Amino acid sequence: MSSSKTEIREIIQPLLTARKLLRDEFTKLHEKVLDLVREDEVCRRLTTIPGVGPVVALT
Repeated sequence: MSSSKTEIREIIQPLLTARKLLRDEFTKLHEKVLDLVREDEVCRRLTTIPGVGPVVALT
């Protein structure tokens, strides 16, 4: 049993590390998108429309 837990840990740990890196990068990029929207009056207005978020407002 202990051996199988070690094997699972060896598989899962790199996946968790990669997930954390991706989430950290996503958070940085998301903040940049939000900053762009905050700085643009038209984008800010567009986001007041239901269903229009920052990404749609930028496109």
